[in-house]
Amino acid sequence: MELEPKQQQAIIALLTQPTITGAAESIGINPKTLHEWLKQPDFREAYAEARDQTMDQAITRLQQAISKAIDTLIAIMGSDLAKDAARVTAARTILDMAFKAYELEQIAERLTKLEQRLEGLNEQAQRGNQ
Repeated sequence: MELEPKQQQAIIALLTQPTITGAAESIGINPKTLHEWLKQPDFREAYAEARDQTMDQAITRLQQAISKAIDTLIAIMGSDLAKDAARVTAARTILDMAFKAYELEQIAERLTKLEQRLEGLNEQAQRGNQ
C-alpha cells in the first residue's frame, strides 16, 4: 500500500526529530494522528524499513571512518608529545576494541557451529519422519 504524502513526511520527521510530538509538529499534524498512524501495519512497516536504511547508512559511514580512527589512536598512543593520560586512554581504547572484536568473532564462530548442528538435527528429524 502506498503511503500518503503526509505519512511519508511523517516518517522522515520521525527519523529526524527527537520525539513523536516534535515529529508531528514539524509537519503540521496532531501528535495523536501520528500515534494512530504508528498503529497501522503499513505505516509501521514503512517506518521500520526507513529506520533500517538509515542505520545501514550510518553503519557504512562508521565503517569508512574506522581506519582513520584506529590510525589516530595509534598515533596518540605512540606520540612522545601526547600527555601520558591521552596515551593511556588511546592504548586502553585499542585494547578494549581488540578484546571486543575477539569476543564477537568467538561468538559468531560458536553461533555458526550451533546453527550447523541444528540444521543437521533438523535433517535427521525430517529423514526420520519419512
